[in-house]
Amino acid sequence: MASMFNTRTISVHSPAFKSSEWGTPFFLFHSIKGTENVNELFEYTVQVRTQDEQGKGIIEQYISKAEAMAGGAPGSNLDLKSTIGASLGVAIELDGKVDGVLSLIGEPIERQAGGILDAARGQGTRYINGIITQAAHIGTLGRHALYEFTIRNWMWLLTQSSDYKVWQKMSIPDIIRAVLSTLPYRVEYRLTQEYKTLDYQVQYGETHWHLIQRLMEEAGI
Repeated sequence: MASMFNTRTISVHSPAFKSSEWGTPFFLFHSIKGTENVNELFEYTVQVRTQDEQGKGIIEQYISKAEAMAGGAPGSNLDLKSTIGASLGVAIELDGKVDGVLSLIGEPIERQAGGILDAARGQGTRYINGIITQAAHIGTLGRHALYEFTIRNWMWLLTQSSDYKVWQKMSIPDIIRAVLSTLPYRVEYRLTQEYKTLDYQVQYGETHWHLIQRLMEEAGI
């Protein structure tokens, strides 16, 4: 019997994830969970597991060959600190459920619907991208070593610093641009109106994120 639903494929990628000495990818996706809220910064926890040349979970593949021969601890040569700040992306293939349904009930219903079901075919891929802010080796699962990474929007970095400052003769977008320019990330501005120049604006011990959030709320951005 044909399945009503397609298999969902999820993959994880990061420049911090290198290949083993055997040439295999260091990590495979294991699980993901997280939260997203309007006007708030997202946070996801991504778990990954090791694999060997044959796709099995032998832990020793992910320490050096010398350490493996000497009975080294799982993941002992993985420098978790070096992954902090690196980008990490999760690609989730969305279910194309219409294809599964049509395989059961046949193509005539698609023609009767005037082809509108084409829009629901192949729902595409959702990408979740962030920077690694926490990393840990959390144990083993059978022959797999398990690692857990917390990823957040890069603007989370603005929550980690604060200042006492008076911004003078600047508009709110100008202040926001000045704050964001301290980080090496590309920002696209889509403002459709002019904003007046302020005599001054005070940042009194606020984090840079709270400053930006407050100013955008005041200006309706």
